[in-house]
Amino acid sequence: MNRLKVSVSRIWKVYNEIFQVIIITSTLLVIANLMRWMETRYWSLRKAGHEIDVKEKFYIQAIYRIGDITAGVLLVSIPINFLAIVCSSTNNKLTMPIRLFTSIEHFVKLLWGLIYSFNYFANPLTGYITLSFVSDFFHAIFRFLQDYSLTMGDLAQYYQLGISVSRFFACCFDGLYFRKTLKLPFFQLFIPLFLWIVGQVAEKWIMDTNYAWFRLFDNWINLIPSFLMVSLDIVTRRRLIKFRGEKQVGRNERLLIIQMLCNSVLTLIQQIVYWFGELILNLYFGYKIKYLFHYAVYLEYYIFFNLITRNRAYLDALNLVTRFYMKDLDNEIEVTEYH
Repeated sequence: MNRLKVSVSRIWKVYNEIFQVIIITSTLLVIANLMRWMETRYWSLRKAGHEIDVKEKFYIQAIYRIGDITAGVLLVSIPINFLAIVCSSTNNKLTMPIRLFTSIEHFVKLLWGLIYSFNYFANPLTGYITLSFVSDFFHAIFRFLQDYSLTMGDLAQYYQLGISVSRFFACCFDGLYFRKTLKLPFFQLFIPLFLWIVGQVAEKWIMDTNYAWFRLFDNWINLIPSFLMVSLDIVTRRRLIKFRGEKQVGRNERLLIIQMLCNSVLTLIQQIVYWFGELILNLYFGYKIKYLFHYAVYLEYYIFFNLITRNRAYLDALNLVTRFYMKDLDNEIEVTEYH
């Protein structure tokens, strides 16, 4: 019995970070699915036809304005993601796998911003761009992605998950397994793409064959990458603070912690807070307000996911003009502290 306790204690001591990740991921999956289940009960405290709602004219105008802002956000994100690609790919302080993951992640965001914004602005219904060949080209690409349920945001998140995995192994297990994550960086580049393709194909095949299995896949399997990324970032953050100490966390580590918090908050808003909001809106409000809330959450997603991107490359892109000045300033601070 004592030997069993010693073995369990030793396993927990060595692999406790992995167990923490599993526990946090499982807990978030249960909470998210509980929120979804409660929302689909459509509990309401008002009689049908007596819900609080907005007028039809305001609803239609708001939908168009939110659509304009969303497309505008994605259009503005194109040069920002381009700068992020340049900065991350030329940042010698990053390991090669993370440089590749970050560059491809921002390339996917740039590509999606280009497709979505030009499809919207070149649409005859909006009338912002009247060139028919531009409208036909981007609309064909957009329809192809929709017909085959190819979600570009999910592909970018798979690359972010790769970054989270690398950071996790760098901070946990005393860096024992981190060296293994540095091997075959260009081969690693295709792992998120492979997982994304398998996931998209499996989802479409299951949806066409068995709807019950599709609900299981959509509610559980599809959420694992997002919540796994949150769990890895939470454990990495705790490990980093524990290792460095609250007062000894440097500027780079502080930026990393802020970045991980942004990752986690955005995922939780999309997968848990959104459904809780829908649950509350079902109690008192009509379908127009619920649709406006739905589109507003998507706008928030694109603002944070495509415009205010969630890694250090974005900070480098915003400070492109002053990055060499900041480097010199950091050197001066280090010299001052030394003396």
